[in-house]
Amino acid sequence: MAENNRSFPLSPSELSQLLPAHFDDGRVVAAVYSMPLECAREAVTPPQLHPVTLPGRRALAVFCTFEYPQSSLGPYLEFAVGIVVCSKPQPGPFSVLDLFSARPDTGAWMLSMPVTSETAWHYGVELFGFPKAVASIDVERSSSACTTTVADGSSMLLRTRVPLGRGLKMPVPWLVTYTQRAGEVLRTRIKTKWWVTMSSGGGTSLEIADCDHPMTEKLRSLKFSKTPIFVLHGARFRAILEAGERI
Repeated sequence: MAENNRSFPLSPSELSQLLPAHFDDGRVVAAVYSMPLECAREAVTPPQLHPVTLPGRRALAVFCTFEYPQSSLGPYLEFAVGIVVCSKPQPGPFSVLDLFSARPDTGAWMLSMPVTSETAWHYGVELFGFPKAVASIDVERSSSACTTTVADGSSMLLRTRVPLGRGLKMPVPWLVTYTQRAGEVLRTRIKTKWWVTMSSGGGTSLEIADCDHPMTEKLRSLKFSKTPIFVLHGARFRAILEAGERI
């Protein structure tokens, strides 16, 4: 898996012309796991970010497969892992209502974001501080499940199989990410047009390779629950990625 010491394919002026980025007709599958609150606090390094808290001193982590057949960065695949956080201390238990506000604060502190495109890698690292790296990603879909495999060369790093079950359908108007670039924490509110189905996490499998690799070592240390709390899936994903804001 490529790291940030590779030569970038685009100049700063070429990158600026790609902002904002547009994504059309994508597909997204996400599994939301619980994890010990202590592990989440250790992984979320900026002091101004706070993992959302569930009963029993648990936190939330999200594993997402993104398929982008049409975007201003070209077609590519992405597998993103993040911990759900907010920039303000919670007065009470986590509420999903914040996700539907006009200016949502709840989002994901990004831990790992393998992509199959050097342009997407360069764009994300330089402009947003996303922890992206170029990797091999294979997505297999059927009418009932989505299987994603992330590899570094010939070495499998992670494989997840998420059932595409029936459930409650809802609009998702925003996705929010938190990253760090040049020592500054950025909050990026991504405007979306997307209907998702929320269904049971039963039947989901997550395999993290027991190998000496930065991505797998990081993920194994976070002690995710064996089964996700729920999964989200939907097609016709559209989004506009504007510049992030400092917090």
